[in-house]
Amino acid sequence: MLITRKDLGSYASDLIKTLEDNKISALEDLDRMLGRTIDIGGRKSVEFALRFSYTNRVFTLSLIEQGVGIPIEAKAHRALDCWHFMVKCQSEIYNYDYFATDTFGNKAQNKLVFGCEYKNLIDEIEYLRKL
Repeated sequence: MLITRKDLGSYASDLIKTLEDNKISALEDLDRMLGRTIDIGGRKSVEFALRFSYTNRVFTLSLIEQGVGIPIEAKAHRALDCWHFMVKCQSEIYNYDYFATDTFGNKAQNKLVFGCEYKNLIDEIEYLRKL
């Protein structure tokens, strides 16, 4: 499925709502969600996982839709003090770097945001929500 800017904004809204509904307002709140996958309706879910990048543990927040993949993902690199965002969209997103194309023709893009604070996570998701 080709993901439009409007679709990406809708996915971002779903992610914000999931964080709010689960009373997540700080990095510590994300930690208590580790290992959980929350069904948010339709074919969509939000996954809270701990992955490894090189020698660092990385908190990963993914919005997943069956048949689409992961249109939005945020990784907290606490050891590097940054967030790594990855999105998929049929068009390029300002300030994101295009690095691949998925099987549907969406452009996979990423962005680093320095400062691993919860506020930076929310600010970037809000930016995507307004596309």
